[in-house]
Amino acid sequence: GNQGNRWCSSVDRTDRLNEPDPRIEWYSLVPEPFPEVAEASSIAAAMAELVDCIETGKRPRSTGEDGVASLEMVMAIYESQLQGNVPVALPLSQRDSTLYRLRTAGHFA
Repeated sequence: GNQGNRWCSSVDRTDRLNEPDPRIEWYSLVPEPFPEVAEASSIAAAMAELVDCIETGKRPRSTGEDGVASLEMVMAIYESQLQGNVPVALPLSQRDSTLYRLRTAGHFA
């Protein structure tokens, strides 16, 4: 057909492809040049910072504590889903894997 939506599932995500609707007037976009970006790899920069911190004893910009706090916020989102999309308190009282409990409950079937 020439109208409607089509859903395509892939291994790691679901893409939504919109088919043109003849009732909508479409305009072409004006191409915009992409700004130049440094050739340096962000992973290489992170590794260089890690080595520097190990060698000098400096504190990294993003600490292990920062990582734990970020991960706990993500796990709180999943915990909320598991409990029916309700607010959850931090720190989480349940310390096992929320993702494992979601899978066990059939959320990723």
